[in-house]
Amino acid sequence: MLIKIPFVIEFVSLIFLHLFLMNITNYISDLLYRYECVIIPDFGGFISNAKSAYLNTQNNTFYPPYKALTFNANLVQNDGLLANYIAKAEGFSYDQALVVIKETVAIWQGDLKNKSTVELDKIGSFNLNPQGQIVFEPQLNTNYLTTSYGLSSLIASQILSAKAQPVIKLNNQPKVFLKYAAVFVIGLSIIGVSNKYYQDYQLVKQNEKAQAQQLAVQNRIQAATFVISNPLPSITLQNTYEPKNFHVVAGAFRNPANAVKKLNELKNQGFNDAAIIGLNQWQLTQVVYGSFALKEEAQALLNKIRRTDTEGVWLLIQNQ
Repeated sequence: MLIKIPFVIEFVSLIFLHLFLMNITNYISDLLYRYECVIIPDFGGFISNAKSAYLNTQNNTFYPPYKALTFNANLVQNDGLLANYIAKAEGFSYDQALVVIKETVAIWQGDLKNKSTVELDKIGSFNLNPQGQIVFEPQLNTNYLTTSYGLSSLIASQILSAKAQPVIKLNNQPKVFLKYAAVFVIGLSIIGVSNKYYQDYQLVKQNEKAQAQQLAVQNRIQAATFVISNPLPSITLQNTYEPKNFHVVAGAFRNPANAVKKLNELKNQGFNDAAIIGLNQWQLTQVVYGSFALKEEAQALLNKIRRTDTEGVWLLIQNQ
């Protein structure tokens, strides 16, 4: 019985992809050090927020600044970040990386349906609550804030009161030596006090000089008189600017270079009003076909685009 070569290659490739599934957690962890949002397509997204150092009064321990890790099950739209990173790291194609992610998510979802806990090393664990919603419990041993690298927790020690130092008695020294020593100490004290008074005196003089200069400047400003012999006639400016709060969005990208590439594609397709309007709340760069002051105009363009391209395009309304 002969086996077709393409079938063997595809079968071996799938086995290799299955063996790789265990490493996807490492790539998610790597990205959490670099980005504030890492999305796992069709599963959810991790969001990290920097937090300040704090003191745990229960165990009397100081903790360094860190990133608080949360999970949002609504962030399921693929932004390409994880797939591109896996493909580049492993030498996969982008489509192969998507297969790896898809199969990994299928395994996780199957475990959750079977009431099993999904553990992600260095990240946290997932479970389903009675309502069937995913509950994420972050792992606190890993700090994804790179500026806190090398910093560890510190137990605050109690400050003990200093013990009195023993007094050394000079019973065998001549009284004359003690007298001269006392005179020497008093002399040093007088020099120290004199030096302090001299420094204070100089500081007072400097402050008085600075105040006098500032007062003179103020007096000159108050005494100045500005006269315009031939004033210009007053004019009324009319503000004709209308804010453009309705945007027809073509896509949002984690990598700014991909956003520029998309913008150039739209320009080449004849969308001369295409533009980049900045970052959204997930720090993704947004590219639009156009922005309008009236919702009707934006809706008209949206309907026109959807006749030929039904994926990805949507209407964004801002500052209403």
